[in-house]
Amino acid sequence: MANIKVRDEIIHLVQTIGADPEGFTAQEFRTLLLKINMGISKGATQKLFAKINGNEDAYCSAGEVLNFLRPWKYEYPHFGAYKLLKEVLMQTYLGRTPPTRKRKKRKKIRPVLNQDRNDAKELAVLQVFFDDSISSEVDFAFEFPDYRDSFLPATCELEVQQYFTLPMKFSDFLHYFGTSNCAYSAVDHTRMAGFDDPNISCWEGDVMGDWATRCFSCSTTFENVPSFVPIRTTKLKIYHRMKYIQPGATVLHFRTELVNGPSFLKAQYYHEVWEVKEIFGKCRVTYKNGLEWLQKSWFAQPLKSCACSGGAEAMLYYVQTISEKYHILKHDPSQNVCLPHPNIDRSNRPPQKKTRNKLLAAYASFTLFSFVCVFIILTYFNIQFISISLLISYILITAAIYKINPSILSTLQKMMF
Repeated sequence: MANIKVRDEIIHLVQTIGADPEGFTAQEFRTLLLKINMGISKGATQKLFAKINGNEDAYCSAGEVLNFLRPWKYEYPHFGAYKLLKEVLMQTYLGRTPPTRKRKKRKKIRPVLNQDRNDAKELAVLQVFFDDSISSEVDFAFEFPDYRDSFLPATCELEVQQYFTLPMKFSDFLHYFGTSNCAYSAVDHTRMAGFDDPNISCWEGDVMGDWATRCFSCSTTFENVPSFVPIRTTKLKIYHRMKYIQPGATVLHFRTELVNGPSFLKAQYYHEVWEVKEIFGKCRVTYKNGLEWLQKSWFAQPLKSCACSGGAEAMLYYVQTISEKYHILKHDPSQNVCLPHPNIDRSNRPPQKKTRNKLLAAYASFTLFSFVCVFIILTYFNIQFISISLLISYILITAAIYKINPSILSTLQKMMF
C-alpha cells in the first residue's frame, strides 16, 4: 500500500506542472525539480533524466520514476514521495548508488507452470512460451501480420488507445497472471474490482496453429440507475484468445458480450487486442479496442466513446496492478498478493436514488416548459378551459411519477426499451 501511495503522489506531482504522467520531457523534468526546490544545472538534469529513463528515449513516465525510487524506499521507509524523490535525486547527483538489501540465497526459479496448481492440458497448450531452447526476443521494427478471422472480423474498427510496457517477460506474465490458477488470476482481479461470481476456464486449443481460447464470465449489479430500468444485475461473458505469431511476438484478443442486458447494449461486441513484442526482457504492448456492431443503433457514437475510454482506463488500472504485484512475486513467489474481498450482501442493500432523482427533475423541467408553451398558445386563442385542464393534468402526472415507483409502470418500460 505504501508503494501505491507513493505512486499516486508522484503522478499528482507530475500533473501539477502540467505534464503527462505517461510521458514527460527533460525540460518538464527540470520544472518538476524546481517544484520540489531542487535547483541544479541543465547538464545534471539531463544526466538524472537519462538514469531514470529506462527506454533511453525522449520521454520518461511516472512508472519509471517509481521504479527508480524503489531500491531506495527501504533506506528511507518513512519518507513521503516528495521528500523521497528529492533525497534520492540528490544522492544520485552526488554519485552514490542505491543500497543493497541482504537477502538469503534462493534457488533460481524458472518460469514454468506449477503442475500442482495448473491443469496438465493447460500446461501443454502454453508450453511453447516456457521452452528455453526458443528465443523469446523479437526485433523492435517487427510488424504483426494480419490475424483477423471470423471471431475478429474486418468490420470491427480497432483504434490504438495506448502503448505501455510490462516489466516482465511474456512467460512471467503467463506464469503469474495468465493462467486459471496462477498467483493473481483474472478471477482475483475481478473480485478486487467488485464484480460477482467470476469464473474462468483453462486454456484450450493450439496457440501456434490457430488460437488458444478460454472463457471468462462474471456479473455486476448496477446501483446508480433509475428504478424503472428492468435489469439491474448483468452477466458478462468474455472470450480470451491467444495466438503465437513468432518467438517474442504474441497477440491477445478479448471479446466481451452481455448475456442479459438492455437491447441497445446487446447490439454489439466489445473487442480488445494486445499486440505483445518482447524486447530486452520486457513486453512492449500496443493496446487497441473497438466495437463490432451486430445491428444499427442510434446510440452508436456515445456507446463507442464510453466503452473505448472506459475500457482503456480499466486496462491501465490492470497493468499498474500486475506490475506492482510482479515486483513482489519475483522476490518472493510464495507471497499472497490476493487481497481479501468483502462479502457484500447486495440483495438486501437499497439502491441509491441520485440518478433517478436527476432524471425525474429533468423530466419535470422539460414537461413544465412544454406545458407552459402550450398554455400560452391556447390562452392566446381564448381556449382557457382546455389550457387549465392540461395544467391540472400535468400536476397530477408529475405528482404520480414522484410518488409511484416507475418500475411498476410496464408501459414506461416498453417505451424505454
